[in-house]
Amino acid sequence: MENTFYTLQIDKIIENLSKYLKTGSGKKLVSNLECFNSFDQIELGYKRLDDAMRIVSIYGDFPFSNNIEIKPLLDNAKKGTYFDEVTINLIKNEILNVKEIIKYFKNVDVEFNFLKKIIEKFEYIDPLYQKIINVISPDNIVMDSASEKLKEARSKIRKLEKEIRKTISSLVSSYKDYLAGENYVLRDGRFVLPINTSYKSFVPGVIHDISDSGQTTFIEPTNIVNFENEKHLNELIEKDEVERILKDLTATILRYSEQLLTNNKTVGILDLLNAKVKYAKEIKGIVPELTKERMFNLKNARHPLLDQQVVVGNDFALNNEKTLMLISGPNAGGKTIALKTVGVIAYLTKLIFPLPIDEGSNVCVFSKIHTIIGDNQSLENNLSTFSSHINDISVVLKSISSRDLVVIDELGTGTDPKEGDALSVSIVEYLLEKGCLSLVSSHFPLLKNFGISNSKIMNASFVFDEEKIEPTFKMVSGISGKSYGFLIAQKFGLDKSIINEAKRIYNKNYKTKIDIKIEDLDEKEKDLVKKIAEVDEKLKIQNQKLKEIEAKEKQLSEKEEKLKNKKIDDLDELIDSKIAEIDEIVNDFKEEKNLKVAEEKQKEIANKSLKEQNNEFLAVNDSIIVKSLGISGKIVEIKKNKVSVITEEGLKITVNKELCEKNYDEKPAKKKISSINVDKQISQDKIVTMSLNLIGLRVDEAIPILEKYLDNCIIKKYKEVTIIHGYGTGQLRNAVHQCLKKNKFVHSFELGGGYDGNSGSTVVKFYE
Repeated sequence: MENTFYTLQIDKIIENLSKYLKTGSGKKLVSNLECFNSFDQIELGYKRLDDAMRIVSIYGDFPFSNNIEIKPLLDNAKKGTYFDEVTINLIKNEILNVKEIIKYFKNVDVEFNFLKKIIEKFEYIDPLYQKIINVISPDNIVMDSASEKLKEARSKIRKLEKEIRKTISSLVSSYKDYLAGENYVLRDGRFVLPINTSYKSFVPGVIHDISDSGQTTFIEPTNIVNFENEKHLNELIEKDEVERILKDLTATILRYSEQLLTNNKTVGILDLLNAKVKYAKEIKGIVPELTKERMFNLKNARHPLLDQQVVVGNDFALNNEKTLMLISGPNAGGKTIALKTVGVIAYLTKLIFPLPIDEGSNVCVFSKIHTIIGDNQSLENNLSTFSSHINDISVVLKSISSRDLVVIDELGTGTDPKEGDALSVSIVEYLLEKGCLSLVSSHFPLLKNFGISNSKIMNASFVFDEEKIEPTFKMVSGISGKSYGFLIAQKFGLDKSIINEAKRIYNKNYKTKIDIKIEDLDEKEKDLVKKIAEVDEKLKIQNQKLKEIEAKEKQLSEKEEKLKNKKIDDLDELIDSKIAEIDEIVNDFKEEKNLKVAEEKQKEIANKSLKEQNNEFLAVNDSIIVKSLGISGKIVEIKKNKVSVITEEGLKITVNKELCEKNYDEKPAKKKISSINVDKQISQDKIVTMSLNLIGLRVDEAIPILEKYLDNCIIKKYKEVTIIHGYGTGQLRNAVHQCLKKNKFVHSFELGGGYDGNSGSTVVKFYE
């Protein structure tokens, strides 16, 4: 399949995917990408890809750093070499990256059973990591603390360097009269003095260099030579010790070779999966539905190398009933791209790539994929286009099986049209006999007629826009199409007289009843396509109108909600204003200074004091008045400072004793008892509004609030109130109505109207 690999430009597709790779091991893996034939292996690979796509969509890309390809490094080390500091730190970073990957997947809270088996191969090698960070610094240097010998050698080197600088600075001062420059310089890493050549005999030491002019001699003073020699000796010790430490660390790393190789390979597998996920987004690709049957059903299939924003997708389907697709239509109309698209999808399936098709597609796994596309003319072997074409077909036909896919572009071209037509029919018959799935493109009339008459052949044609004289790149299955040679010739400027003469010659010599039938079918095809386009356009308009209607309904609903809320706010504002008026009247009353009011208040206080004294002698069956609540009744129970009273309305209430006054004028009538505790309400519920808003509450939250509100309204002796429950699903409204039915103090209720909020509220009337 090597020829197919390049014919279908699989190499370019892999190159496009490779730009998403982040690791060395991933790039190594993709350079040796395996083409699978096993259905089970491909199915498992796609399940892992599906896991990866779901995880990345939620948690983002897998965490990768630029890792190394570790196998060749380990192989070299096993031969006797040792790792340098940079390589060891790269190995350390790889170990740390594995830790990050393990942590990433521990936080994943979705099922990834197939990918989990790969993740379980990772092993965080903490002992090796700890040893590396204790020996090699982040800036790739063996640390002093790696050994006592190294620490001592480096300490001596630093002391000697300090002494050398101190000494050379002192000598500069001593020999300043002999210097050709102002300061010492370095020659081959040694400190030297630039001495005027005429004074060189006055400075003992080693001559390292002489200037081009010969006027300056560079001398390393004897005192410095001794220090430099001692320093060099310690540098040799340092070098030997560093080498020993690196060899020791390399030996330790080699003991973890198996784990390191497994980790490195697994990182590459994950990196490739991550790259496939990102590539899937680029080509709008999916994980396909695999089938073991010999068939494929590709919906909206697109070539991955074309711009996915503008490419025209097409449907392709072959199975045991229809094993060969015969594609016809105009030149440059999309036939070759269509053939390549199917071939590419079949090949990418074997590579376990995401496929540029829509959900609901099915693909099978082909044993081999044979493609004969393009001009394979061979100058070297003295083969013409036709000879090369037939040679390729001959090779393919000798090796095909029923589990193969065969793709042939422009079958039988390059020779006498009649002979080529006859050959193409014969070759198609052979392909049908072999039972392999095939796609063939052709202009030959005899082959197209054969396709119409054979039930095993799926005919397809690319639609051509005759008005614009240009292809649509849209394929229609079930019919055979024309080549539109005359129209295309007209588009590219061929003289009309030539075209008209060609039509006359064609009609006289080649046009048959079958051709007329094909043209008739072609016209029907165009009408059908046009009608489909019109229906699609109408559906598009209807969908747009539906969206507009939904948007308007939403706006109306929002406006209605705002209006209801405004009415409620206006009502609350009205109530607040009335309360403010009452407060103002009360304040005016309190500020009255006339004597009459003062006397009345004094009498009231005196009477109150007298009644408070009487309260000490309250007993069961006494008639009392609770002025703060505006009720009167009969005492049925006294507990410490609490008094239980049956009101005239039949309510049983419990109040503080000091709020009760004996009633010497009336005796309460007996009524059926209902019980409510209003101790807290006496102090807190000073104001009970004429409406209750339950919108936004659940039924179990709203009903207790409603029951308490109704009790307060009864105590306040309201005749009518409004319960606002909204529209919604109607559950809250039904629950409110059920509650009202059960309350014996409710005379009647009905859905509101107009100002009361329409059916979003209920008006309640109480017994008088």
